[in-house]
Amino acid sequence: MSTGKEARRQIFNTLNEYKIIIAIAIPAMIGIAVGVTFLMTSSQRKTEKAWSKLWLAAQEQEITIKTKPEEKDKAISKAIKEYNNVINNMDAGNVTPWALYQLGNTYYSTGQYEEAIKTYTQFLSGYKSHYVAPFVKQSIAYAHEERGEFQKAIDQLKDITRDVLSTQNNLDLGRCYEKLGMTQPAIEAYNKVLELETDEKNEWVKLAQYRLDVLK
Repeated sequence: MSTGKEARRQIFNTLNEYKIIIAIAIPAMIGIAVGVTFLMTSSQRKTEKAWSKLWLAAQEQEITIKTKPEEKDKAISKAIKEYNNVINNMDAGNVTPWALYQLGNTYYSTGQYEEAIKTYTQFLSGYKSHYVAPFVKQSIAYAHEERGEFQKAIDQLKDITRDVLSTQNNLDLGRCYEKLGMTQPAIEAYNKVLELETDEKNEWVKLAQYRLDVLK
């Protein structure tokens, strides 16, 4: 396995660790499904070096947090520095969007929501057609929600068109509408969840139905 492939695998694993804080397990699975192929040639050495840097930073961050929680802050600061180095000081090619994504998620997971929004926005400025861009928009919405900026969160969620996110988006919209005291739009969003997902055992369906029972 090349360092590039291992770097992507490590990023996916790290993202999956954050799913309790931020719902980014779906883009991780999509990234795995896409299975981007990386072949090492002399002209790609800079890209390979960038993947290596990114992978090492993510791996060290993850291992330190798990094994030495008392050094968590130090590990995160070091990882942020390495991600920024990949983004700003290396000819990283197709590694750059992943470095931005990892950096944004690191800011988010540590409660640095303003920095997370800035980083995710930088991602969209340069890579709006990237296949994880809809999930970056979703992450921006979550960061705004954490900051109490519910209307901005709603605006971001409404801007997402990826079908695979429709059910979750409506659940998120309902929650944000509730926080703004907008009961009817919240009910409409939760009803949409039930229209899109018919499996009564689905956790999103259960939550949407629970919120409808509370609101009605």
